[in-house]
Amino acid sequence: MDEQWGYVGAKSRQRWLFYAYDRLLDDGWLAAV
Repeated sequence: MDEQWGYVGAKSRQRWLFYAYDRLLDDGWLAAV
């Protein structure tokens, strides 16, 4: 059970990192233009 929740937590955290990275790239592109 703990392993399952640990996996879910890792997936949600990874998704947040991808989202934050995507937003960072968007801001970077806007600043470059």
